[in-house]
Order: sequence, then C-alpha cells, then structure tokens
Amino acid sequence: MNKEYNLSYVLSTYNKFPFVQVTLPYLINACKEDEEIVVVDGGSNDGTSAYLQKLFEEGKIHQFISEKDHGEGHGYNKSFLKTRGELIKIVSDDDAYYFEGIEQCKKFMLGHPEIEVLGADGFAVNNSLQKNEFSQRYDIERFKKWQVNKKPFIFCGLSMMFRRDALPVIGFVNSNYIITDFEYTLRITSGKAKIAWYTGLVYVNIINAQSNSGTQWRRMETEREKLEQLYFNKRILIPFQTKDKVKNIFRPLKKKLFPQKMIEPVNYFEIYQQSMQYLIEGNKGIKHEYLY
Repeated sequence: MNKEYNLSYVLSTYNKFPFVQVTLPYLINACKEDEEIVVVDGGSNDGTSAYLQKLFEEGKIHQFISEKDHGEGHGYNKSFLKTRGELIKIVSDDDAYYFEGIEQCKKFMLGHPEIEVLGADGFAVNNSLQKNEFSQRYDIERFKKWQVNKKPFIFCGLSMMFRRDALPVIGFVNSNYIITDFEYTLRITSGKAKIAWYTGLVYVNIINAQSNSGTQWRRMETEREKLEQLYFNKRILIPFQTKDKVKNIFRPLKKKLFPQKMIEPVNYFEIYQQSMQYLIEGNKGIKHEYLY
C-alpha cells in the first residue's frame, strides 16, 4: 500500500545539472516526514538524469522518471499524476525557496480544506546582468482586487500550492505554452477555484542565461500577446519594486541582455545563497497571515 503524504513537491527539469546539484540538496534537507519529492526529467544528457537516479536510489527523492517529454509543462503534468500528497507544491530547478514559509502554508491549507489554491509573493533577480538587483513582486495587490472584482490576474507559479483533489477544477498545465504559469494562473483566477493568499515571501526567481526568459524570449513575447487577446484589452504588466523606484525587470526583455558572449554572471551557488538571505531578511517584520 502506498504511503500517503500531506505534501508533494513536484519538479520538472531538463539539462540543468549545474543548478539542480545546488537546489535539490536544500529541498531534500527541508523535506519533512509527511512530504515527498517527485522529480520528472525530460531525458537530460548533461549528467542531470544520472545525478537524479542516484538520489532516487539513495531514497533522497521519492519518485523519479527520466524520459523525453514536450517541455516543462508536460513534465509538471506527469508529476501531478504521480503525486500521493494531499497538497502539491510546485518547485523549479533553478530558483530559491523559503521552506519555513512553505511549511506554514502547508499547515494553513491542511487546516482549511475549503481553500483549493494558495499564492504568495517573492523576489526576482537577473543573474545575467552585471548588477544583481533584487526586486520584490507585489501580486498580493492584484489578489486584493480579485477578491472584489474577480477579474483574472497573473501571479508567479513559483509561489503556488494547491490541493490535489482540486485538479478537476483548476485543470492541468497547458504544455503548449512556455510561460506556463502566466497561462495557468490566468485560467485559475478566471474560474471557480477558491483561492487564498499568504502574506509572507516564499521564493526568489533567479533569472539566468538558461532560463526561458533568455533562451526563448521571442516565443514568450508572442505568447503574452496571445494571452492579452484572451483575457485583456491591454498589455500585461508585472509589477516589481526596488528601494527607490518601481520597475519591471522582465518586460520588455531585450535580446541585448543575453549577447552571444555573455558577461560573467555571479556564481550560481553564490547568487542562490544571496537569494536565501533575502528571503530570511525579507520575512522579518512581516505579519504572516492569510487573506481569503
């Protein structure tokens, strides 16, 4: 008989060995007895698959498959089907997470079975620029408006936790998109899902040269235009804020940010450590509560 878990972490990856060997040990260390880690690899050939297989054999990740797929979204869909947890937490292979906050979110969701989806805010940093400037995301303001007008809005998929039995309501990821979380969160917030918001900060989106933002930015722009036609009458904006000004670090994303001979980025382990510190410091002084 399969062991049941309260929470399943799901990760979809492909040829990101320099990143997963940094991020996965932190996830493994944070994983509790009532949690499982499900990893779906798209058939990597850079050492990722062998590394994950070893972790699986050592019992450090609970479920693992490696086979050719149709991209990140397809990988996540496969991982959703394999989960055994009451709750599902999406994680990525190259971003940082505040696991103490995730633990609090899990407790809230387990205590509020009527809530199907939980979102939160975090930071973003572009490790392909000479200056690594952390910017905070404020999707919570969109959520507050959504509570009143129920108009669909985008929030970062890195924050998302949802109930496994809510999949018939919220659906699976649309694997035809590169910007899967844009499409997914717009669809969820335009539907009948019961959504809540955690006021803490739970992630840092570490943009790098291997991110979709760098390798497939033209297709992402096309997809944004498509989503605008489906949901909006104006251009989608993603608000971030620094200490002295409001800016948008994602859009417009110019090709010159990713030149053929890229500037030397900060070592990924170093930027990951900085990200974890930002999460610790950023959560100090915040009133950690849930809006619903």
